[in-house]
Amino acid sequence: MGDYGVSVTWGEPKLGREKQATELFLHAVTLNDDLVANGTVERWDAILFEPSGNGPGGAVRYYGTVEQMEALVRSEGFLTIVARGEILLHDFGFRRFVTGQALAEVMGRFSTLLDSL
Repeated sequence: MGDYGVSVTWGEPKLGREKQATELFLHAVTLNDDLVANGTVERWDAILFEPSGNGPGGAVRYYGTVEQMEALVRSEGFLTIVARGEILLHDFGFRRFVTGQALAEVMGRFSTLLDSL
């Protein structure tokens, strides 16, 4: 079930790197479609935020199982995107997240922990 995910976020391109940053995004789209086709992730989406004067500027979100997300963050293609993103973009990074039933389970554990205090 696709209740686990990884979100990659970024800010503005570094000065003089705008073209390479755009090319990186287009390369990532192709890679992401391949990740779905080969079953590495269940699905992905991308969002751009309205300009606000601070980051992030956008995000790509990957969804899948715990095992799929673990395979994703260890894959050569993902690690290459991350390395290039760090070079080309300000405030580039990624974090894992939960949603759906996994979110309910995490909040249940948190609630149990609070009750024990």
